[in-house]
Amino acid sequence: MYTCLFEQSFDGTPAIRDLVYDFHEDPNVYGLKGSFLWGRFVKVTVNIDTSKPNNGTFNAYFPAGKWYDYEGHSQFVSTGMNVSLKSGYDYTHVHFKQGSIIPVQDSSIANDTNDLLFQPMRYIVFATPSGTAEGSVFLANGMHEGEIIQYFKLRYSERT
Repeated sequence: MYTCLFEQSFDGTPAIRDLVYDFHEDPNVYGLKGSFLWGRFVKVTVNIDTSKPNNGTFNAYFPAGKWYDYEGHSQFVSTGMNVSLKSGYDYTHVHFKQGSIIPVQDSSIANDTNDLLFQPMRYIVFATPSGTAEGSVFLANGMHEGEIIQYFKLRYSERT
């Protein structure tokens, strides 16, 4: 999240964006409600249809590509189609797009961004069939204007 906000302030790339921003060639994403991208690789979907029961399912559109469910660790390939997801007003679906590297950190033990600098970080890699992935990570304590920051572009390849 912190990285997406840095990129937005640095080059104007929206941190939170409509699927049209990254999938403009897909006519099915125009006017779509209930889904957005957090950065380039994280798709967030919520059930905004109040007519659906809280313990049922609802359909959500996924642009073409392979997607990974953060909670259930399942994966599926979309050809640009609706996928049935569990409904629940207290549940948000998070999916990662193939080809991404996602930095993950336990923020429950941190009081501010400075504390996060001293916590372990892991990277989840969702490689493409050719064995590549990319991402980025921004590190700063967020305490002082003009502080030294670290921004890394991440690239993964299974080839040696």
